[in-house]
Amino acid sequence: MYIEDISFMDNIFKIEKNVSSNHNKPVTNLSYWNPSVDYSEMMLRVLSPQSLNNIFKYVYTYDIPITTRNAIIEKLTGVQSNTQMCMLLPNSTLSIINVINFLKLNNYRRLFIVQPSYFSVEEACKLSGLEVVKIPFNYNHNYSLPYQVFEANKSDAIWITSPVYSTNYLLDQSIIQCINELTANSRLVIIDESLNINGLETIRKLKQNKYLFGIYSPHKSIFLNGLKFSAIICDKSNDDFLEQWIDVIGGALPGSCLNAIEHFLTSNYDLCIQKAKSWFGQSKAIIIEILKKYSFAKIDTVKSIGSYLTINIPEIPLKSLNFFKTMVSETSVSVFPGFLNGSKNCSFRVNLSLSHHVIGNALTALLEFILQQIF
Repeated sequence: MYIEDISFMDNIFKIEKNVSSNHNKPVTNLSYWNPSVDYSEMMLRVLSPQSLNNIFKYVYTYDIPITTRNAIIEKLTGVQSNTQMCMLLPNSTLSIINVINFLKLNNYRRLFIVQPSYFSVEEACKLSGLEVVKIPFNYNHNYSLPYQVFEANKSDAIWITSPVYSTNYLLDQSIIQCINELTANSRLVIIDESLNINGLETIRKLKQNKYLFGIYSPHKSIFLNGLKFSAIICDKSNDDFLEQWIDVIGGALPGSCLNAIEHFLTSNYDLCIQKAKSWFGQSKAIIIEILKKYSFAKIDTVKSIGSYLTINIPEIPLKSLNFFKTMVSETSVSVFPGFLNGSKNCSFRVNLSLSHHVIGNALTALLEFILQQIF
Protein backbone atom coordinates (compact mmCIF):
# COMPACT_ATOMS: atom_id res chain seq x y z
CA MET A 1 0.00 0.00 0.00
CA TYR A 2 1.39 3.37 -1.02
CA ILE A 3 1.16 6.51 1.10
CA GLU A 4 -1.28 8.88 -0.61
CA ASP A 5 0.47 12.10 0.44
CA ILE A 6 3.89 10.85 -0.70
CA SER A 7 2.41 9.73 -4.03
CA PHE A 8 0.92 13.18 -4.59
CA MET A 9 4.26 14.84 -3.81
CA ASP A 10 5.99 12.45 -6.21
CA ASN A 11 3.61 13.64 -8.92
CA ILE A 12 4.41 17.25 -8.03
CA PHE A 13 8.13 16.53 -8.40
CA LYS A 14 7.53 14.90 -11.80
CA ILE A 15 5.62 17.95 -12.99
CA GLU A 16 8.41 20.23 -11.73
CA LYS A 17 11.06 18.17 -13.52
CA ASN A 18 9.15 18.08 -16.80
CA VAL A 19 8.37 21.81 -16.75
CA SER A 20 11.96 22.68 -15.89
CA SER A 21 13.23 20.50 -18.74
CA ASN A 22 10.73 21.82 -21.28
CA HIS A 23 11.29 25.49 -20.39
CA ASN A 24 15.02 25.11 -19.76
CA LYS A 25 14.71 27.01 -16.46
CA PRO A 26 14.45 25.90 -12.82
CA VAL A 27 11.14 25.60 -10.99
CA THR A 28 10.96 27.15 -7.52
CA ASN A 29 9.11 25.09 -4.92
CA LEU A 30 8.13 27.62 -2.25
CA SER A 31 7.24 24.86 0.21
CA TYR A 32 10.29 22.58 0.00
CA TRP A 33 11.96 21.43 3.21
CA ASN A 34 15.62 22.26 2.49
CA PRO A 35 17.11 25.74 3.01
CA SER A 36 18.39 27.95 0.21
CA VAL A 37 22.07 28.24 -0.64
CA ASP A 38 22.05 31.84 0.62
CA TYR A 39 20.62 30.85 3.98
CA SER A 40 23.01 27.91 4.28
CA GLU A 41 26.03 30.10 3.56
CA MET A 42 24.85 32.64 6.13
CA MET A 43 24.45 29.92 8.75
CA LEU A 44 27.85 28.39 7.96
CA ARG A 45 29.47 31.74 8.72
CA VAL A 46 27.89 31.62 12.18
CA LEU A 47 27.88 27.92 13.01
CA SER A 48 30.60 26.58 15.27
CA PRO A 49 29.63 23.01 16.26
CA GLN A 50 31.57 21.11 18.87
CA SER A 51 34.12 18.48 17.80
CA LEU A 52 33.09 14.86 18.00
CA ASN A 53 34.27 13.17 21.18
CA ASN A 54 33.72 9.60 20.07
CA ILE A 55 32.77 8.06 16.72
CA PHE A 56 33.69 4.45 17.50
CA LYS A 57 31.46 3.35 20.39
CA TYR A 58 27.74 2.78 20.52
CA VAL A 59 26.12 5.61 22.45
CA TYR A 60 22.47 5.35 23.48
CA THR A 61 20.24 7.90 25.17
CA TYR A 62 20.93 6.30 28.57
CA ASP A 63 24.70 6.72 27.98
CA ILE A 64 24.30 10.50 27.84
CA PRO A 65 25.07 11.94 31.31
CA ILE A 66 21.97 12.77 33.34
CA THR A 67 23.32 16.29 33.81
CA THR A 68 23.30 16.78 30.04
CA ARG A 69 19.79 15.41 29.70
CA ASN A 70 18.56 17.63 32.52
CA ALA A 71 20.20 20.63 30.85
CA ILE A 72 18.31 19.82 27.64
CA ILE A 73 15.04 19.62 29.58
CA GLU A 74 15.72 23.00 31.16
CA LYS A 75 16.62 24.66 27.85
CA LEU A 76 13.46 23.31 26.18
CA THR A 77 11.00 23.82 29.04
CA GLY A 78 12.50 26.84 30.75
CA VAL A 79 12.53 25.18 34.18
CA GLN A 80 14.62 22.74 36.15
CA SER A 81 12.72 19.55 36.89
CA ASN A 82 13.30 16.46 38.97
CA THR A 83 10.15 14.79 37.70
CA GLN A 84 10.75 14.84 33.93
CA MET A 85 12.85 12.57 31.72
CA CYS A 86 14.50 13.28 28.38
CA MET A 87 14.83 10.48 25.81
CA LEU A 88 17.21 11.31 22.96
CA LEU A 89 16.80 9.99 19.42
CA PRO A 90 18.34 10.76 16.00
CA ASN A 91 15.23 12.48 14.59
CA SER A 92 11.63 13.39 15.30
CA THR A 93 10.27 10.57 13.12
CA LEU A 94 11.74 8.03 15.53
CA SER A 95 10.33 10.03 18.44
CA ILE A 96 6.88 9.83 16.84
CA ILE A 97 7.18 6.06 16.42
CA ASN A 98 8.39 5.56 19.99
CA VAL A 99 5.51 7.59 21.43
CA ILE A 100 2.93 5.70 19.36
CA ASN A 101 4.49 2.42 20.46
CA PHE A 102 4.12 3.64 24.04
CA LEU A 103 0.43 4.36 23.45
CA LYS A 104 -0.24 0.99 21.85
CA LEU A 105 1.52 -1.05 24.54
CA ASN A 106 -0.01 0.95 27.37
CA ASN A 107 -3.55 0.13 26.28
CA TYR A 108 -4.51 3.38 24.61
CA ARG A 109 -7.40 2.63 22.30
CA ARG A 110 -7.17 5.41 19.74
CA LEU A 111 -5.43 8.67 18.94
CA PHE A 112 -7.16 11.94 18.14
CA ILE A 113 -4.90 13.82 15.70
CA VAL A 114 -5.71 17.52 15.60
CA GLN A 115 -4.99 18.76 12.09
CA PRO A 116 -3.00 20.26 10.37
CA SER A 117 -0.37 17.73 11.38
CA TYR A 118 2.64 15.86 10.04
CA PHE A 119 1.40 13.00 7.86
CA SER A 120 3.73 10.38 9.36
CA VAL A 121 1.83 10.37 12.68
CA GLU A 122 -1.20 8.75 11.05
CA GLU A 123 0.95 6.33 9.05
CA ALA A 124 2.83 5.24 12.19
CA CYS A 125 -0.52 4.57 13.87
CA LYS A 126 -1.51 2.34 10.95
CA LEU A 127 1.67 0.30 11.45
CA SER A 128 0.89 -0.20 15.13
CA GLY A 129 -2.81 -0.87 14.66
CA LEU A 130 -3.77 2.14 16.77
CA GLU A 131 -7.10 3.64 15.69
CA VAL A 132 -6.91 7.23 14.39
CA VAL A 133 -9.54 9.96 14.55
CA LYS A 134 -8.57 13.06 12.56
CA ILE A 135 -10.22 16.30 13.65
CA PRO A 136 -9.45 19.84 12.46
CA PHE A 137 -8.64 22.80 14.62
CA ASN A 138 -11.59 25.17 14.84
CA TYR A 139 -10.62 28.01 12.53
CA ASN A 140 -11.90 31.56 12.14
CA HIS A 141 -8.75 33.56 11.35
CA ASN A 142 -7.47 32.10 14.62
CA TYR A 143 -7.14 28.48 15.72
CA SER A 144 -8.90 26.94 18.70
CA LEU A 145 -9.04 23.42 20.07
CA PRO A 146 -12.28 21.48 19.43
CA TYR A 147 -12.43 20.53 23.10
CA GLN A 148 -16.02 19.30 22.92
CA VAL A 149 -15.07 16.66 20.31
CA PHE A 150 -12.87 14.69 22.68
CA GLU A 151 -15.00 12.05 24.32
CA ALA A 152 -14.40 11.55 28.03
CA ASN A 153 -12.53 8.31 27.51
CA LYS A 154 -9.16 7.98 29.22
CA SER A 155 -8.08 5.26 26.79
CA ASP A 156 -7.91 7.91 24.05
CA ALA A 157 -4.83 10.09 23.55
CA ILE A 158 -4.66 13.47 21.78
CA TRP A 159 -1.93 14.67 19.38
CA ILE A 160 -1.45 18.41 18.84
CA THR A 161 1.22 20.09 16.73
CA SER A 162 2.71 23.35 17.97
CA PRO A 163 2.97 25.71 16.19
CA VAL A 164 -0.05 24.65 14.13
CA TYR A 165 1.72 22.63 11.45
CA SER A 166 3.49 24.77 8.82
CA THR A 167 1.75 27.98 9.95
CA ASN A 168 3.93 29.42 12.76
CA TYR A 169 0.67 29.91 14.68
CA LEU A 170 1.62 29.50 18.33
CA LEU A 171 -1.03 27.91 20.54
CA ASP A 172 -2.85 30.67 22.41
CA GLN A 173 -3.92 30.80 26.03
CA SER A 174 -7.34 29.24 25.38
CA ILE A 175 -5.71 26.18 23.80
CA ILE A 176 -3.16 25.97 26.62
CA GLN A 177 -5.99 26.05 29.15
CA CYS A 178 -7.77 23.22 27.29
CA ILE A 179 -4.62 21.09 27.31
CA ASN A 180 -4.13 21.67 31.04
CA GLU A 181 -7.74 20.62 31.66
CA LEU A 182 -7.30 17.49 29.56
CA THR A 183 -4.13 16.33 31.34
CA ALA A 184 -5.61 17.24 34.75
CA ASN A 185 -8.45 14.83 33.88
CA SER A 186 -5.96 12.05 33.07
CA ARG A 187 -6.14 12.48 29.29
CA LEU A 188 -2.76 11.90 27.68
CA VAL A 189 -1.73 14.75 25.35
CA ILE A 190 1.27 14.72 23.02
CA ILE A 191 2.59 18.12 21.87
CA ASP A 192 4.73 17.74 18.76
CA GLU A 193 6.96 20.82 18.87
CA SER A 194 9.61 19.61 16.44
CA LEU A 195 9.33 22.80 14.37
CA ASN A 196 9.05 25.22 17.28
CA ILE A 197 11.81 27.79 17.70
CA ASN A 198 13.73 27.32 20.95
CA GLY A 199 12.43 29.73 23.56
CA LEU A 200 8.87 29.67 22.19
CA GLU A 201 7.93 26.11 23.24
CA THR A 202 4.35 25.60 24.40
CA ILE A 203 5.50 23.23 27.13
CA ARG A 204 6.88 26.25 29.00
CA LYS A 205 3.28 27.34 29.62
CA LEU A 206 1.83 23.92 30.43
CA LYS A 207 1.50 22.22 33.80
CA GLN A 208 3.84 19.26 34.04
CA ASN A 209 2.27 15.93 34.89
CA LYS A 210 2.46 12.31 33.79
CA TYR A 211 -0.14 12.80 31.05
CA LEU A 212 1.93 15.26 29.03
CA PHE A 213 4.48 14.28 26.33
CA GLY A 214 6.52 16.72 24.25
CA ILE A 215 8.60 16.05 21.11
CA TYR A 216 11.45 18.39 20.12
CA SER A 217 14.12 18.78 17.45
CA PRO A 218 15.81 22.13 18.13
CA HIS A 219 18.09 22.16 15.06
CA LYS A 220 15.31 21.15 12.67
CA SER A 221 13.45 24.40 13.26
CA ILE A 222 16.41 26.38 11.86
CA PHE A 223 17.07 23.99 8.95
CA LEU A 224 20.23 22.33 10.30
CA ASN A 225 18.79 19.07 9.04
CA GLY A 226 22.04 17.07 8.99
CA LEU A 227 23.07 18.19 12.48
CA LYS A 228 20.19 17.43 14.78
CA PHE A 229 18.68 15.25 17.46
CA SER A 230 15.18 14.74 18.79
CA ALA A 231 14.02 14.65 22.39
CA ILE A 232 10.95 13.17 24.02
CA ILE A 233 10.19 14.92 27.30
CA CYS A 234 7.69 13.29 29.64
CA ASP A 235 7.20 12.11 33.20
CA LYS A 236 10.14 10.20 34.70
CA SER A 237 7.88 7.21 35.43
CA ASN A 238 8.08 6.36 31.69
CA ASP A 239 11.88 6.11 31.71
CA ASP A 240 12.22 2.34 31.99
CA PHE A 241 9.59 1.59 29.35
CA LEU A 242 10.98 3.98 26.73
CA GLU A 243 14.59 2.93 27.25
CA GLN A 244 13.63 -0.76 27.03
CA TRP A 245 12.44 -0.16 23.47
CA ILE A 246 15.35 1.97 22.27
CA ASP A 247 17.22 -1.00 20.74
CA VAL A 248 14.16 -1.88 18.68
CA ILE A 249 12.95 1.60 17.71
CA GLY A 250 15.85 3.99 17.36
CA GLY A 251 19.16 2.33 18.08
CA ALA A 252 22.36 4.16 18.91
CA LEU A 253 22.88 7.88 18.38
CA PRO A 254 25.03 8.74 15.33
CA GLY A 255 28.00 11.09 15.63
CA SER A 256 26.09 14.01 14.09
CA CYS A 257 23.43 13.59 16.77
CA LEU A 258 26.01 13.61 19.59
CA ASN A 259 27.52 16.72 18.05
CA ALA A 260 24.10 18.38 17.89
CA ILE A 261 23.38 17.58 21.55
CA GLU A 262 26.60 19.31 22.60
CA HIS A 263 25.98 22.23 20.25
CA PHE A 264 22.44 22.81 21.53
CA LEU A 265 23.75 23.60 25.01
CA THR A 266 26.23 26.24 23.80
CA SER A 267 25.88 29.96 23.21
CA ASN A 268 26.70 29.34 19.55
CA TYR A 269 23.35 27.58 19.14
CA ASP A 270 21.67 30.64 20.64
CA LEU A 271 23.48 32.80 18.08
CA CYS A 272 22.27 30.51 15.28
CA ILE A 273 18.71 30.97 16.57
CA GLN A 274 19.11 34.76 16.48
CA LYS A 275 20.42 34.70 12.90
CA ALA A 276 17.68 32.31 11.76
CA LYS A 277 14.93 34.42 13.32
CA SER A 278 16.34 37.52 11.65
CA TRP A 279 16.31 35.77 8.25
CA PHE A 280 12.80 34.43 8.78
CA GLY A 281 11.64 37.89 9.86
CA GLN A 282 12.96 39.46 6.67
CA SER A 283 11.24 36.75 4.60
CA LYS A 284 7.99 37.35 6.42
CA ALA A 285 8.20 41.11 5.92
CA ILE A 286 8.61 40.54 2.16
CA ILE A 287 5.54 38.27 2.13
CA ILE A 288 3.40 40.71 4.12
CA GLU A 289 4.33 43.52 1.72
CA ILE A 290 3.42 41.38 -1.30
CA LEU A 291 0.09 40.35 0.22
CA LYS A 292 -0.95 44.01 0.45
CA LYS A 293 -1.39 43.83 -3.33
CA TYR A 294 -3.42 40.59 -3.21
CA SER A 295 -6.23 40.99 -0.69
CA PHE A 296 -7.54 37.47 -1.37
CA ALA A 297 -4.43 35.88 0.18
CA LYS A 298 -4.22 35.78 3.99
CA ILE A 299 -1.81 34.66 6.69
CA ASP A 300 -2.65 33.87 10.31
CA THR A 301 0.68 34.68 11.91
CA VAL A 302 1.49 38.36 11.70
CA LYS A 303 3.39 38.43 15.00
CA SER A 304 5.13 35.07 15.46
CA ILE A 305 8.39 33.99 13.84
CA GLY A 306 9.27 30.47 12.70
CA SER A 307 10.56 28.45 9.78
CA TYR A 308 7.37 28.12 7.71
CA LEU A 309 4.35 30.28 7.00
CA THR A 310 1.01 29.26 5.48
CA ILE A 311 -0.87 31.42 2.99
CA ASN A 312 -4.63 30.84 2.77
CA ILE A 313 -6.15 31.47 -0.65
CA PRO A 314 -9.57 31.12 -2.35
CA GLU A 315 -10.67 27.68 -3.42
CA ILE A 316 -8.73 26.63 -6.50
CA PRO A 317 -8.32 22.99 -7.63
CA LEU A 318 -4.89 22.26 -6.13
CA LYS A 319 -5.84 18.57 -5.91
CA SER A 320 -6.05 18.42 -9.70
CA LEU A 321 -2.73 17.44 -11.25
CA ASN A 322 -3.82 18.95 -14.57
CA PHE A 323 -4.41 22.29 -12.85
CA PHE A 324 -1.14 21.91 -11.00
CA LYS A 325 0.71 21.26 -14.26
CA THR A 326 -0.78 24.41 -15.80
CA MET A 327 0.11 26.45 -12.74
CA VAL A 328 3.73 25.31 -12.72
CA SER A 329 4.07 25.67 -16.50
CA GLU A 330 2.83 29.27 -16.48
CA THR A 331 4.64 30.45 -13.34
CA SER A 332 7.68 28.16 -12.88
CA VAL A 333 6.53 28.03 -9.25
CA SER A 334 5.37 25.01 -7.27
CA VAL A 335 4.04 24.45 -3.74
CA PHE A 336 2.85 21.75 -1.37
CA PRO A 337 -0.91 22.27 -0.91
CA GLY A 338 -2.21 22.49 2.65
CA PHE A 339 -4.47 19.46 2.25
CA LEU A 340 -1.32 17.30 2.44
CA ASN A 341 -1.14 18.35 6.11
CA GLY A 342 -4.82 17.78 6.72
CA SER A 343 -5.70 21.48 6.47
CA LYS A 344 -9.32 22.22 5.60
CA ASN A 345 -8.32 25.58 4.11
CA CYS A 346 -7.13 26.00 0.53
CA SER A 347 -3.56 26.96 1.27
CA PHE A 348 0.13 26.37 0.74
CA ARG A 349 3.19 26.89 2.90
CA VAL A 350 6.29 29.01 2.28
CA ASN A 351 9.75 27.98 3.47
CA LEU A 352 11.10 31.14 5.10
CA SER A 353 14.73 30.07 4.67
CA LEU A 354 14.52 30.57 0.91
CA SER A 355 16.47 33.43 -0.66
CA HIS A 356 14.61 36.67 -0.15
CA HIS A 357 14.57 37.64 -3.83
CA VAL A 358 13.33 34.14 -4.73
CA ILE A 359 10.43 34.41 -2.29
CA GLY A 360 9.51 37.83 -3.67
CA ASN A 361 9.61 36.85 -7.35
CA ALA A 362 8.07 33.38 -7.00
CA LEU A 363 5.25 34.40 -4.67
CA THR A 364 4.31 37.34 -6.88
CA ALA A 365 4.19 35.12 -9.97
CA LEU A 366 2.06 32.52 -8.17
CA LEU A 367 -0.42 35.04 -6.76
CA GLU A 368 -0.77 36.70 -10.17
CA PHE A 369 -1.69 33.31 -11.62
CA ILE A 370 -4.23 32.68 -8.83
CA LEU A 371 -5.69 36.16 -9.37
CA GLN A 372 -6.37 35.27 -12.99
CA GLN A 373 -8.12 32.06 -11.92
CA ILE A 374 -10.56 33.66 -9.48
CA PHE A 375 -11.47 36.88 -11.28
